[in-house]
Amino acid sequence: DRLTWGVDAAFAWGGLSVTAAYSAVNWEPPAGSSFEATSYLIQAGYLFPGTAWEIAARYSAYDTDNNNVSGQEIGVAVNYYIDGHADKVTLDAAMISSDDNNLLGSIYPGYLPTGDSDAVLIRLQWQLAL
Repeated sequence: DRLTWGVDAAFAWGGLSVTAAYSAVNWEPPAGSSFEATSYLIQAGYLFPGTAWEIAARYSAYDTDNNNVSGQEIGVAVNYYIDGHADKVTLDAAMISSDDNNLLGSIYPGYLPTGDSDAVLIRLQWQLAL
């Protein structure tokens, strides 16, 4: 038996945008151990009127019953829209903390956890959608 579900919502008014999401999973295989997890996030952004610049802030967290693993990410970003959402450049920084070094090391590319499993991840990304 596998149940995976989620719900999300978005709101925009002028240059302000807010997005929130919640996801849950409950897997109970015929043999072996079961797995339950939840995750959620909220993100707010502001696109400066008459410009191609946007700032955003994000908070996300997850919790599993698998060895009681949990973590969170707090991030900020600056976006420049070259040609709308199909062509943009993003510079973001995320403060990541988890109580499991191995899990985060497999989720975040380039993440090298410290002994306390906290890190700052800084990314420069170019998104081009054709």
